[in-house]
Amino acid sequence: MSSELRIHWALEARRLSRGSSAWVVVVALAVAVAGAYANGVRWAGEYAQTAVQQQSLEETWKARQMGVLEAWERERRGSPPHTTDPSVLGGAATGVYLPSPPLGVLGAGDTDLYPRRARVAMWMRRAAQFESRDLHNPVHLLVGRLDVTFVAIYLYPLILIAAMYGLLSIDRSYGVLTLTLSQPVRLRKLLMARAVWYGLLAAVLPTVVLIATPLVAEPPIAWGRLLTWGLIVWCYGLFWVALATAVNARSHAPARNAMLLVGAWLLSAIVLPSGLALVVERLHPVPSRVPLALALRQAEHDAIARSDALLERHYRDHPNLAPSGEDPRRQDKIFIVRAIEVDRQLEPLLMEFETRVAERKAAARRYSFLSPALLAQAALSEIAGTDHRRFAAFREQVRRFQHAWAERYRAMVFAGAVATVADWEARPTFAFVDEAPAALVGRGLTMALYLLAMALMPGVVASVRSRQALR
Repeated sequence: MSSELRIHWALEARRLSRGSSAWVVVVALAVAVAGAYANGVRWAGEYAQTAVQQQSLEETWKARQMGVLEAWERERRGSPPHTTDPSVLGGAATGVYLPSPPLGVLGAGDTDLYPRRARVAMWMRRAAQFESRDLHNPVHLLVGRLDVTFVAIYLYPLILIAAMYGLLSIDRSYGVLTLTLSQPVRLRKLLMARAVWYGLLAAVLPTVVLIATPLVAEPPIAWGRLLTWGLIVWCYGLFWVALATAVNARSHAPARNAMLLVGAWLLSAIVLPSGLALVVERLHPVPSRVPLALALRQAEHDAIARSDALLERHYRDHPNLAPSGEDPRRQDKIFIVRAIEVDRQLEPLLMEFETRVAERKAAARRYSFLSPALLAQAALSEIAGTDHRRFAAFREQVRRFQHAWAERYRAMVFAGAVATVADWEARPTFAFVDEAPAALVGRGLTMALYLLAMALMPGVVASVRSRQALR
């Protein structure tokens, strides 16, 4: 590092520290980050606590059923309890839960839009499996909450703009720049030295996040995700540093620079996202759920009216399952074939709906590359594990688990098996498998490089125009 560069940095640090506005900005940022972390820790705790409480209730219920069955197996007195019926073993709805996001303390992302709990049972309809039973105030969901991601995407650029709108223009307006350039100092070097200084300052928030998150988050810490999250925020901050430098390379008044930079922030963070959302909604409309609800009701009515016919057809397709005499479990089998028929009729509608939603999400992701704020937000949500991709993986894994669960216990019902304590102990449990960290971090680094490329464009403009600025 040259001594001249150190001198420029020292002077810039002294100028910032002497201004009262700089300290006001620092305090405001500290308060915002502290409040965001408090909200994030509270939300992550409530998220995890809800799942733990529900799982505890289900374990208590399971232990009670096993206790009844164990007592009967020891004494063998009276009629068998209901727990020997496989329709109770596999038909009682069991909740499966999406684990807390790896970096949930940094932001809720899209998690409020998707159910975090699904129900699994051998006659559970696919359309009703992910019905959310969480009650939230719709106004609170609309407003959202202050979290670290919000601070990084929306507030941090404003702080950088407030610090850099007068990077050269204030010195120019007071005549200080002319005095400075009377010395053997080139304008380009002065501008780049100050830009590099603020580029280093842009790493303050990522550094704070890297230090604070391990202190407040529940272990284990996903270090790969956390480091990538910080890198994305820094590259996003570098974009605003480069843009402010490019604006200051022209001989504009400080007020005009501030207006241009705030306008760029409004365009990137407010106008473009709103406009792109309207474009996506127009080009990729999502089908209404009303036809799906009507089709579900009609399919259920049809299945009830054709219950006996559906069961007989099932026996024709599987003659080895047909009973030889009176069937005490006929009603349970009717419930099973009804569920199979309803899922069969609704499958095309569900597939169409999910395909259209996937197309809409893919289009929104493509268009996010037009706005630095949108791209950074999408990248941070994905790295934190709070975007739609993680829910889509959860939904797919739950469906596979539901299929295996239904096949297992439906076979026991049709075979006339009797549930034992061993069967209750062997009741399957769901375990969500997150995406491999290497693939996720790789996508995050790609987005960080794209943000860095966005920052290079105004940086090159600033370097070229610095020679043409008014001295």
